[in-house]
Amino acid sequence: MSRHEIGPSSPAPRPRSLARRVAVLLTAVAGMLALSTGAAVAGPEHHNTDPLNTGCAANATTITSGTVGGIFYEIRYSAACGTNWVRVPALNGTVYMVIRSDWGGGAVGGQQTGSGGSHWTPQVYAPGSTCVTYWVQRVGNGDPATGNVRLC
Repeated sequence: MSRHEIGPSSPAPRPRSLARRVAVLLTAVAGMLALSTGAAVAGPEHHNTDPLNTGCAANATTITSGTVGGIFYEIRYSAACGTNWVRVPALNGTVYMVIRSDWGGGAVGGQQTGSGGSHWTPQVYAPGSTCVTYWVQRVGNGDPATGNVRLC
């Protein structure tokens, strides 16, 4: 028997299936694309940061919305970053927006003034089913507010 022959005690090498090779290749390519596009990854380092600048806003969803004092607002969630924030898509006037996460890290937000365009608070880290509490109010004389609304 030559060195290259397979004997009875040496099992024959099993060829990889085409499907398995393609799956491994696609996994590697997906990983490289995520790194090259700067895809956001969930983590507490996103607390009190800008959702747009971090890439967290890219695939975010609106989990609730409403109107208070003539201001339409949205509470946004990024599953990729595990964060939430308050957004007013078309601000005309002055609004006070704050959001806090049960995860910790303190409340973020404050007063913003605009004449059109979107305005938003920094994001709070709130992974998975972590509860958040928000407050939205048009600034003026006795304008109504949402109060402390808790979302879980």
